[in-house]
Amino acid sequence: MISKSDILKFKKIIYDISKAEKFPNSGLSDLEWQMKVNAKICDAYIADSKGQWVQLPYVRDKFTMMEKEKRDFGLTFSSYVKDSVQDMLAQIFLLLVERFNHKKLMAEQLLLPDDDEEQNIILNFSEYCCILVNNITKKRKRPEHNILFTIHCLLAVCQILNIDIKQFVEYRIQYIKRKLNI
Repeated sequence: MISKSDILKFKKIIYDISKAEKFPNSGLSDLEWQMKVNAKICDAYIADSKGQWVQLPYVRDKFTMMEKEKRDFGLTFSSYVKDSVQDMLAQIFLLLVERFNHKKLMAEQLLLPDDDEEQNIILNFSEYCCILVNNITKKRKRPEHNILFTIHCLLAVCQILNIDIKQFVEYRIQYIKRKLNI
């Protein structure tokens, strides 16, 4: 589970990555940004329909073997994690945190899911995707609430599906940093 201190750490990392990329998403309107997030949600749905789920213990073993054999992280990531459901959810999380930075929101505004929140609601993955789309596109008085509610919802979905989103966010960040040489 991701804590507020993890989110603060990720905010800093995402800011550094965005800076290295010359802030490519900073000029997006709220609607353009929502479309970008929705596209990633669709990518997660497609990955699910193709059965592209990652078994974390297996992947951890692959990364451990990679380190021992001094193989390329990018190749291991591309072979075992990239474009999986979990990778898409990590990318959605990173987009949300990037927008969180852009809107200058504070971590105190985040409401993280409880350990037992909505555990009795079992839906299929496409229904969870619809909930995420609904949260990101909902008309609210303050558009920044879309970011806050969607982060909450995404973390709750990951909790219900027993996805260690923190681990997959860290894999994605490491992949991006190596690609950008930062």
